[in-house]
Amino acid sequence: MRKKQRNRRVTPALVVSIVALIAAVSGTAVAAQINGSQLAPKSVGGGKLKPFTGGLIKPQTIHGSKLKQFTGGLIKPRTVPGAKIVPDSIGGDQVDESKLGPVPVADRLSGGFSAKLAFGETAELTASGPFKLTAQCVQNGTTADGTEGRDFVRLLIASSEAGSVFTSGVGGLTGNAADQFLGPDTAEADRIVDEIYVISGNSNFKTGGHFNAMAASGAGLSATQGSISAGINQFGTGCAVQGTAVANG
Repeated sequence: MRKKQRNRRVTPALVVSIVALIAAVSGTAVAAQINGSQLAPKSVGGGKLKPFTGGLIKPQTIHGSKLKQFTGGLIKPRTVPGAKIVPDSIGGDQVDESKLGPVPVADRLSGGFSAKLAFGETAELTASGPFKLTAQCVQNGTTADGTEGRDFVRLLIASSEAGSVFTSGVGGLTGNAADQFLGPDTAEADRIVDEIYVISGNSNFKTGGHFNAMAASGAGLSATQGSISAGINQFGTGCAVQGTAVANG
């Protein structure tokens, strides 16, 4: 009589045993993913973490709101160059004004100017406080030093405040006598601070000189040597002038 063949069923215990055997032989371990929120505060020491240089974090993937504020003690002075700071990423409320050095006041900069004039024209270049700087374009005229037959740009300083003074490479009113002050009634010939010229009919581009003006109130206007330049008959007939003046006081 033949014995009935018995069917062997795969039990859960058998499956677990096989998996354990394979894991033990291969030396691999199965690790579950752990979310940061599942770790208790201060439960992982720094020695358990591998250091990284920041290259593992993609640019613009961490928003500023995710970072805790700190006093700056973690960053050494002068270790972050300006090129590493994203434009407009630091607001005024994040700057400690007490740590800043002297900052130029914006209204002290009279700024740059430029003008193109035909012969015979006059243009205001800049103004600050009581002072105003204007330019004249002159053809075949006589310069302040008496040289005739010149095409030139003449720069004039004016002051609405009596008792002002100025010096320049051309001349000046330095207040060393009663009639040596700049004011609302000062004649044009006494207000010249610079002239840039060429022989009449010629063309050239040149830099000018300097001037410094001060009022009794302490306000001032100045231009350094070479900060003003002009093209005479350079861009067609006439004058083109450009430069920078600084308001002081």
